[in-house]
Amino acid sequence: MLYKIEDLSLKQRVADTVKDAILSGSIKPGEKIPEEKISEALGISRTPLREAMNLLVNYGLVNVVPRRGAFVSHITPEEVLDILMVRMTLEPLGAEIAARKRVRHDRFIGDLKELHTALRNKELGDGSETDIAFHQVIAEASGSPTLLSVMLPLFYRSVLAMAYSSLVPGNRQESLSDHDKIIRALATKDAEGARIAMTEHLMQVMSNVKKGYKEA
Repeated sequence: MLYKIEDLSLKQRVADTVKDAILSGSIKPGEKIPEEKISEALGISRTPLREAMNLLVNYGLVNVVPRRGAFVSHITPEEVLDILMVRMTLEPLGAEIAARKRVRHDRFIGDLKELHTALRNKELGDGSETDIAFHQVIAEASGSPTLLSVMLPLFYRSVLAMAYSSLVPGNRQESLSDHDKIIRALATKDAEGARIAMTEHLMQVMSNVKKGYKEA
């Protein structure tokens, strides 16, 4: 769903709106992005939209083809596994650092529990955005701008592949159980436990994605 942006032409706000449409599945991988329709729906000119497309290219969500337009990125099995390997290296570190943080700790844990509840209540196969938001909150809580800037494009690209993971029976409950363990470790400021819980979770995600590609 696209909502008109009143009195705003900043490319970041436009990029965020289009990004949300992609991550929610309103615009699917391989589909051409309807730039004219989006410009009209948001009440903006084509210039900020095209600037926003360049940001989404940097996020790995969009490919711009000369004289053809912008398309939502496809993602190959090899790319998915590569992304997950990098996430397995960086995310456990982010979780470990976040567990050691004392500033706004209660609010951070509250945000995670709220997202976890929302994910539990989602329909099967309809929780990709919420799942990524869960992981993003942890990366943000690490307080490392460098870590977050590296992780954000990986999170967004991961959403494009999560449909394959959802094909594996039992994956949803495994993921929810993993999130419970991560939250418990973070809530008790168990840095080592948070690192291990995140590592084990991402290993399971990788295993499920591999199985899902075989089922697809």
